[in-house]
Amino acid sequence: MRKSLSILGLVIFGSLFSQNIAFDKLYSNSDPAHYYLGHYPVTSSDGLDINWYGGIKLQTSAGVGIQLLNNGNVGVGTTDPSSKLTVYESGPVGSNNFELRTNHLRNSDRYFMKNIVFGTGTEDLTFSLRHDGQMFVGGNVGIKTDPHPDIAFKVNGRTQVITDIDSDTFYVGNTGSNIGSGSSLVFLRYGQYQPNNPGVLDVAGWPTSSAYELMFSLKANGKLFLGTSSNISCSDCNDYRLFVKNGIRTEKIKVDIASANGWADYVFKKDYKLNSLEYVEKHIEEKGHLPNIPSAKDVVENGINLGEMNAKLLEKIEELTLYVIKLNKDFKKLEEENKKLRNNGALNQ
Repeated sequence: MRKSLSILGLVIFGSLFSQNIAFDKLYSNSDPAHYYLGHYPVTSSDGLDINWYGGIKLQTSAGVGIQLLNNGNVGVGTTDPSSKLTVYESGPVGSNNFELRTNHLRNSDRYFMKNIVFGTGTEDLTFSLRHDGQMFVGGNVGIKTDPHPDIAFKVNGRTQVITDIDSDTFYVGNTGSNIGSGSSLVFLRYGQYQPNNPGVLDVAGWPTSSAYELMFSLKANGKLFLGTSSNISCSDCNDYRLFVKNGIRTEKIKVDIASANGWADYVFKKDYKLNSLEYVEKHIEEKGHLPNIPSAKDVVENGINLGEMNAKLLEKIEELTLYVIKLNKDFKKLEEENKKLRNNGALNQ
């Protein structure tokens, strides 16, 4: 008898689920078009079809689990989802809002998620996250700022790039073939005047195994320091843009002279006052250097201006030339006088 009743129950239950069951059979509701429990066909089986016009809520004693609103929005942990999927988590520190897991090894052919515009899987992929951790973004990205239509990656905030791989840490390249003259591979700037003169670009490291130092520093005021501190002190530092320690080796240096008056050709003008050799001799005896030439002490303390010093050295060369010309004239004059004296028999042959 018990076996017969069990068989009868299975027959009745099966007949009920062979068609949609209106919720008035279960919950006294008289709108079977919008409230029913039914099924839908899937390959080799059936799927459970629940239709409740106002929405569906699944929860436990811990609170809301899943909420489906009548507009199609789904909430996990919230009764008021504002998007197609809203996940809310209010647990303690260490809790996860959203977690994707797989038992597969890293695999570039498997995806955690994809976003495809107007497509079925291959047409217009805008975003994907793969099992191997690689991410594809098919549009411009903004971090803590709105994306810019002409900039692929825009960041508002401090950025660091750190690695321990045996390769370039940060690479910037441009594969274009006809870049405009106003463009730069890297463009650095402050948006406004910086009265405290911070750095624009600094490079530091270990040039030797025992010394960490600043090797390159470009400051906001346009001054560049190579191998020397940007805190260098000198009486005329404001007059220069480039400061280099340990020398410069190059094939060519050109020094522009501000005007013709900066060169030494004034020595050959008629009104130039050439010091007598007696004066030069006395100046050397008293001061130990030529007139209008800095002393060794001055050079050590203040350095030399290359263009100015070359002009001073040329001044001395041109003065020497004038001395030699005068000596040559005096020598010729003496020769003529000696010749006359010999012709008159005043000098022995």
